[in-house]
Amino acid sequence: MRRCFNSPIHLAGRLRQLQIAVVFACLSFLFTSPALAVKLAVMGDSLSDEYEEDSYGLYAENWVEQLEIYVGVDLGPTATEAGEPGGAWGEPRRTLFQYNWARNGANSNTLLSAGQHTGVSSVAASDGVEYGVLFIGANDFFPSSAAYQGIYNGTWTQLQIDSHVAGVLTNINTVLDEMQSAGLPMVILNVPDYGIAPAVAVLLPNAAGRQLVTDAIDGLNASIDAEAQARGMVVVDIGAGLVSIFGTHASPITSLLVGNVAIDLTASDTAGGANPTAGFVHDGVHPNTVLQGIVANTVMEALNIGFGVGLTLFSEAEILDHRGIAYGGSDTLYATYGDYSDYITAYPPVDIVVPGLGGIASLVLSALLAGAGTRAVHR
Repeated sequence: MRRCFNSPIHLAGRLRQLQIAVVFACLSFLFTSPALAVKLAVMGDSLSDEYEEDSYGLYAENWVEQLEIYVGVDLGPTATEAGEPGGAWGEPRRTLFQYNWARNGANSNTLLSAGQHTGVSSVAASDGVEYGVLFIGANDFFPSSAAYQGIYNGTWTQLQIDSHVAGVLTNINTVLDEMQSAGLPMVILNVPDYGIAPAVAVLLPNAAGRQLVTDAIDGLNASIDAEAQARGMVVVDIGAGLVSIFGTHASPITSLLVGNVAIDLTASDTAGGANPTAGFVHDGVHPNTVLQGIVANTVMEALNIGFGVGLTLFSEAEILDHRGIAYGGSDTLYATYGDYSDYITAYPPVDIVVPGLGGIASLVLSALLAGAGTRAVHR
């Protein structure tokens, strides 16, 4: 036993255990707040802007609302609760959560011009917001946009495509620069492709044309992943998640079993919410509550993997119940979507500087993190 303890293999294993213990102790110091609820800020578009601000909010909830309502994630008070004049925050926020700066219709350009990124960095400093989520870019490739139409119809040159993709990436990098300056740990959801949704296929039936847009978005998402790695951030491949749900242009999927209940991916709900198992709300564009529940779980898992916050994911029965749908008796989502962690990569933090630690100690911490690693799942 004594010889085993002193063996090089055993000593290396003990050193590895010590490294991992130090890493998690330091991560706990860095990322754990004494507050009871996780304080979260969000930037993005209508996929994250509270549904309650729009007509489909009468019956549907998006991922942000589900985290606040059912998990207790702290997204800040409403404008009325905060005593804001007229019960509104002013653009780009409207009336609801203080830390949710996502705005219906935003793209990567208008996110910047509206000051979503500077707004989030300000509340990180003033209100102790602990984590940020960025979910932007879908509207830069919205099916009616010049970019989508130009790529889809083949009227854009490769130079135009490359320039557009580079512009979106530059905008995203501007946001990430601001978040790094604010010291806000980030989860980045990459760009989803509207073109894989069945409703888009009806309007734009040329699958080869839609694939050209998908190829451009895939290239952008590869660059976003590289940026996340370089900055030591957490990235969610929501684009791959949507392919698991909706299939590809060549092999579309029209139905998704959640809790053994079929969600019709080709259907839109009614304006009164009478079709809860429809994949989309009544505008035919925004995902209904069940699909948004899957996004909510994926974001929570990213926070758990990246920062160890310990959020409890929704069960399939709960995802259905949030839309008033009875559980079908068995869990079935995994067969299609797999594990939530399949879409998440948590890159080790880079060049950590911890207040109160000297430069050498901070470098040692960064080296330990790089050596021990955080959980990383690559597709």
